[in-house]
This record gives sequence, structure tokens and C-alpha cells, in this order.
Amino acid sequence: MDPRVELVRMTARVARSVVAERVTKPRPTTLREVPPGPEALTREWLTLALCDGVPGAEVTSFRFGDRHSGATARCHLTVEYNAAGRAAELPEHLFTKSTPTFTTRLLSAAVNLNEVETAFYTHLRPELDIESPLGYYAGYDPLTERAFLLLEDVGRTRGAVFGTVLTRRLTKAQAEGVVEVLATLHARYWDAPILRRFGRWVRNPVEYIDRLNATLPARPPAAGPATSPTRWRHTCRPRTAASGNATCSPCTAPTWRSRASRRRPPTRRSCSTGSR
Repeated sequence: MDPRVELVRMTARVARSVVAERVTKPRPTTLREVPPGPEALTREWLTLALCDGVPGAEVTSFRFGDRHSGATARCHLTVEYNAAGRAAELPEHLFTKSTPTFTTRLLSAAVNLNEVETAFYTHLRPELDIESPLGYYAGYDPLTERAFLLLEDVGRTRGAVFGTVLTRRLTKAQAEGVVEVLATLHARYWDAPILRRFGRWVRNPVEYIDRLNATLPARPPAAGPATSPTRWRHTCRPRTAASGNATCSPCTAPTWRSRASRRRPPTRRSCSTGSR
């Protein structure tokens, strides 16, 4: 398909879904229905997402904390449980990531970021003993580009500190910890049949850039002596899952130096078939 046609179709699909949600204000009642944003959450839905496997446990209340937005909308969430939930030590301090607006959905859809991140927390995170947030729910709807992640708030549970490329300075020990996490990730999946296991959401950097150029067209550099060998190395070396930011990897989990002995429940993923 012509990239320009693909971009137009994707833009129309995302716009249609956002407008429909502003009118209908959906409130999901099952885990297959992906919440468009934190405002759509209910006690009943959170009970389904967080209390599975704990008889009698229920979410009794919840409240939102600080919010900030970028490529996704992010929100701190505090949850309270009944006695059964408290006794099971179900997670109380959570962090949501979602795509409630036209802009966040279009940016994520351009490089399949929603599919990538939900797949990471669904398939890879439960297999890895690394410093990364625990995932309690990861949902993605490919028809509307809705995505919703319910993650551990590591700032509250592990004392993690976040910064920006302008303000953050790593100590030698922290830098060594980052390398250790990446080594653990690569050792687990190096030369493994990850495409057969997980599907086409795993991309190498060249495939990522090709996808980005197809949906958000940019003039690619001429393939000359300097670029051709680089492309060959990226496409021909053993497949593995790469951790980092959202620009070139199937994993988008931050890293830090702290240890936590917490129960690691499997993340649930829901792919609905369309708008509700």
C-alpha cells in the first residue's frame, strides 16, 4: 500500500475512534474492553484486573495522583481494597499509561508502540528477572489504537528516581546496573526464535525506521558505503529483544538499582475486536 494512503487511513481510523469515545464515554466492564484513559476506570473493572485469583478480594476505592503527558498520558493511581485484598497484599501504588487523545494514539500507531509495549508486559516481562515495573494489566485494541497499561509505581514501591537527559546523572554503580539489566535481557533471548514465539511486533532498528518513514514520511539518507554495511549488520545479526526508549526497541521499561521481593503476577493482555 502507498505510505500516504496508509497514513490517511490510519489518521481517519484514530480520529473516528476518539470522536466516538467523546460521545459515548465508554466504561469497560470486562478485561477485553481496553479503557481509553484513567477516567474510564471503575471499581468493578479494577477488581477484575487486580484481584484475580484472590477469593473475596475487591477494590473499594481509588484516587488519582499527579498526571503528565508526552507520547502517552501517564497518571499515578492509589487503590484501596477490602480485608481480603489487604491480607493478600495486592498492589496499592500503581501507574497508568494510556492513549486517550488523537495525538497520543496517532504517535503510537505510527510505529506500533502500543502493540510493542503491551506485548512486552504480556510476554517478556513475566519471563525476566530484571529491574522493571511489574505489569498488572496491558491492553491494546488495534482497531481504535486504544492502549492501557496498569503498572507498578516504582517511585512509591522501590524509591526509583526519574529525570531527563538534561537533569539525570548516573553514578558508576548505576551505569553498571543498566549494563547488567541489558545483559540479562540479551542473554535470555539471544538468537532465540522470538519471531516464531511472539510474532512480528519484534523489530530490529532498520525495520523500525522503515515503518516510521512509511507512516510519517521523511527523506531517508542515501544508501552509500557508510550506511549499507550498518543496515546489513542490523538485519543479519542474531535476533534479540532490545531494551531502551521507544525509538528503536520492543521493550520500553526503565531501569534502576534496587531490589524488591514482591509477588510477580502475570500480566494480562486484552485485544478487543473494536470500539465498545
